[in-house]
Amino acid sequence: RVLLFDEPLSNLDVRLRESMRTEIRDIQQRLGITSIYVTHDQAEALAISDRIVVMNRGRIEQVGRPREIYERPSTPFVATFLGSVNLLPVDAAGVDGLVHLYRLRGGSVARVAMQPASRAGAPRLFMGLRAELLRLSASREGAQANAWPAVVQRAVFLGDSIEYTLQMDGQPVMARVPPYLRFEVGESVVASIAPQDCFVVRGTDEEAARASAVEAAAAPSPAPSAVVAVPV
Repeated sequence: RVLLFDEPLSNLDVRLRESMRTEIRDIQQRLGITSIYVTHDQAEALAISDRIVVMNRGRIEQVGRPREIYERPSTPFVATFLGSVNLLPVDAAGVDGLVHLYRLRGGSVARVAMQPASRAGAPRLFMGLRAELLRLSASREGAQANAWPAVVQRAVFLGDSIEYTLQMDGQPVMARVPPYLRFEVGESVVASIAPQDCFVVRGTDEEAARASAVEAAAAPSPAPSAVVAVPV
């Protein structure tokens, strides 16, 4: 009645892994059998699941649909499991219509479309900026609602994208942009993001440090566990 998978694709190369996850999903849908799929691969989790359960050392951190988990993580741990995220400490600064205002450490104000969920024992607020959703430009012209000056500190060419480490608001921030957006180390840029692409989570300084995209790139922590359920 239930089909169980325990990281079946972990030893395959990237191209074959992508092909096989599509095949597994097609078989599951054709047979109409509920499946539970354990994986550490975030792309795999998003691609094949109807519902994701993110677990941290045996404890459930969040349950939800893939888009919900990605766009509105409830903890720093969940935020870092799906995608590369920058977590910046912020303070609540009021409400402007349908958006919530937060003040960054350097004094800039950020606009976020959704407020964080309450979480006991989590005293600090952190704004999440996903590396793949940040936009970079040479000036503020055409920038989105949230726009901050930054300086390029490092550039890594990844083929389909360029990964930039920026100094923004007095702290390192990672951005991943298309390869045609080329900036030199030391160049001043503007990093921007739409209010609906940001999120705010409650956590501790230690949780945020572990979840930071820049910190993770410098010193990867042990991979978390995700149990992905694919119900019929």
